[in-house]
Amino acid sequence: MCGRFKSGHLDWQGYRALLESVSLQIINDNRLNFEDREEIRPTDDAVIVRQAPQGVELAKARWWLIPFFYKGALKEWKATTFNAKAETIKTAPSYREAFKHRRCLVPASGWWEWKDEGGSRKQRYWVEPRDRAPMMFGGVWDRAETSDRGTIESFSIVTQPSGALAHLHNRAPLVLWSSDWARWIDCGETVDDLLAREPEDRFLVGPD
Repeated sequence: MCGRFKSGHLDWQGYRALLESVSLQIINDNRLNFEDREEIRPTDDAVIVRQAPQGVELAKARWWLIPFFYKGALKEWKATTFNAKAETIKTAPSYREAFKHRRCLVPASGWWEWKDEGGSRKQRYWVEPRDRAPMMFGGVWDRAETSDRGTIESFSIVTQPSGALAHLHNRAPLVLWSSDWARWIDCGETVDDLLAREPEDRFLVGPD
């Protein structure tokens, strides 16, 4: 995890109200297309929430992080960087600067996992909050100047040991509830406790 997720179902005003409920003020007003997307895959663009002067901004970025120091062609970046392990994100070369200076939130309503059911068959399962509480994934973003595509803004979703969801997969996305959002994107704040926290038993899991 995480290899597929579903975007939130909010429009611009919905995102504004949700973020303002935890004292985060959106400062840009570019009215991004917030279509409810059933399945977002690595290399797709998705909405992220990131820190900006005097508030936060909504932006679209590519899901598969390209670090700032990479100057080659986009197609030649082979590292699997759409997920970043919580255990090593502070020291891994591709993520450490982004974690220190460019954390972000990734709005989502849930995600899919594939479980080996024996033989060659894998069953897809849908995971969402049991109480439908608003959630976002913890992420990091970066900006690279590639030789073939110019400026690329991209992000990675942080993953952690799956805890209560271990029956599906050994890793799960770092799910942040509303009380965590402001602290996560404030890069002056320490979030080691969020990185170490295992997923709680508050998810509905069902075959898709």
